[in-house]
Amino acid sequence: MKKTAITIAALVAAALFMSCSDGGSSGSNDSSENQNPSAGEKTYVTAKFDLNLPDNTNLEYGYSNNEQISDITKETGTSITLPGTECYYSKWSGETFICNYKFSGWNTESDGSGISYNAGDSFTLNEDITFYAQYKASLSDDSDNDDSESGDFLDIATTAEYKMKVGETIKLKSSWNEECYYSIYENEYDAISLNNDIITAETIGTATVKMTSSTNSSKAGYCIITVTSDSFRGTGLDYKMIGKWKDGKNSLVLNSDKTGSLIVYTGDNLMADATFSWKTFSEGSGSNKRNYFKIYDSNDTIAKNDYLEKDYTITSVSSSTLKIKGYLVVFGNLETTWTKEN
Repeated sequence: MKKTAITIAALVAAALFMSCSDGGSSGSNDSSENQNPSAGEKTYVTAKFDLNLPDNTNLEYGYSNNEQISDITKETGTSITLPGTECYYSKWSGETFICNYKFSGWNTESDGSGISYNAGDSFTLNEDITFYAQYKASLSDDSDNDDSESGDFLDIATTAEYKMKVGETIKLKSSWNEECYYSIYENEYDAISLNNDIITAETIGTATVKMTSSTNSSKAGYCIITVTSDSFRGTGLDYKMIGKWKDGKNSLVLNSDKTGSLIVYTGDNLMADATFSWKTFSEGSGSNKRNYFKIYDSNDTIAKNDYLEKDYTITSVSSSTLKIKGYLVVFGNLETTWTKEN
């Protein structure tokens, strides 16, 4: 009897095993395939490398080292090593050499405002991405120079590029063993002022300071100064325009969010009281470059008149005075002078 019972139990167990193996396994595989029909498919993403060279006819490049870097395409999730390059360019102003710019690393934004990486860093590719080359100024092809201030003064003999914030000052001092004098060589939107040997950052923009030997006028050094502001992200021209301007009773208000308002009087009679959007733009280059100011109603809620939807020529703009040519407050293409209110 015992032997018979054991035999029957074994047969039942075998039958149950066969049933689970056939039905259970088959059902499980069908369900898995229905839930993930693309299982096993690979996806690929690409890293591109942009040399990010300035597009400026006044710049000359070292073409021999500026070879385009090949894209890297890998399976999603793959770690790559960021390449390096000997890319550089040289800046000249007319016949005068200012400095070289050498590759210093990569950034996820062309203007360097994104995430920075060094050549040789590891990076995991999870999506398509473009890395933009960044550059550091140096006075010669084989010597990098620190672009920060040395102590509490700026030495143009050893510093080709320097960054300042609006309102900051820096004293100029040379390591040359001779007397030198300083002058502003270029000054976009009056970005800096120079008083004796003191540089003051006045406005967002770029300027070039020239240092000349008092005993040898052919011996000169140059430093490019870039002025920025933590609280503003527009152009230098935009920055100069922002504020409240007065021309007699007339007032022109320009806000940093690119909105504004205009009040115009003829004598004691109110002629215009409008709110608007505004922008600045430039056309031409060199001596033919012209800056323009435009006020417009992007929502078409204001009837167009002699003030809106016009391009006005910016004759000049400083920290205190704005001159605009156009039909802003008069019925003629004339120049008006505006004074900034503090």
